[in-house]
Order: sequence, then structure tokens, then C-alpha cells
Amino acid sequence: MNEALAKLYQEVILTHHRKPHHFGPLPDATQQVRLVNPLCGDEVTIAVRIDQDTIAACHFDGYGCALCRASASLLTLSVRGQSLEAVRALGHTLLTFLQADPASQTPEGIGDLIALCGVREHPSRRRCATLPWEALLTIVDDATE
Repeated sequence: MNEALAKLYQEVILTHHRKPHHFGPLPDATQQVRLVNPLCGDEVTIAVRIDQDTIAACHFDGYGCALCRASASLLTLSVRGQSLEAVRALGHTLLTFLQADPASQTPEGIGDLIALCGVREHPSRRRCATLPWEALLTIVDDATE
């Protein structure tokens, strides 16, 4: 990744950390999942309101590093209004991408989530970025059983 792009992505992460979107409880949530990363102490709760197999609303709560908070904030923006199947596909695509070699191509359809790609160069930080998505995928799996 070139230096200018890395700087841009870092700024996106810091902005979402400082001013996260949809942070706080979701009073009318239909489902929520809390996950903790015991290695670093990140803790995130993803709460959603599902209406007719669509994520009508999504919030997050918890505490953690800038990367975890930014990932959760980006998640809330990415999934609102999406079908459960689309959210599942996006989540799996993102998780696969973040685990991939840094030289691999960016998959289509991840939009602003590309800002999380820096973790591919820092394997010890991957869990920080993936924790909110793992919580969301647990919700989607539970909702479609």
C-alpha cells in the first residue's frame, strides 16, 4: 500500500474512532451479541433490529482500541437496510479479505471498509478489526436458523 493511501485509511479509522456512528444502546433491538477479545481487552456489543429479514437498525456499544471502534462504526453504516443474506456475504467477504495476504486484490463491494485493510500487514491487530463483524455474523446466523 502506498504511503498516501495508508495515511487516508488511517484518518478514516481515527475519525470513526473519535466520532463513531450509531454508538450506544439500541432500545428496540431484536437481537444483540457481546464479544470480548481477552488478548487486548476489546469488548463490543452489536445490537440490531431485524424487520422482515432486513437489518433495519444497527448500533454498537463497548470499549476498545481505535481499530475495533472504527470497525464497529463502519459496520453500522454498511449493514443498515441490507438483507440478512447480503450482510452475511459482506461479512464473510470482509473477514476473508482481512485474513488475506497484503498483496491480494481488494474484493468488489466492500466500499469504505477498505480502510480496515491495514490490519493485513499487522496480524496481531486483525482480531481488533474483525471482532464486531464476528458478533454481527453470529446474529445473522441465529436469525436465519
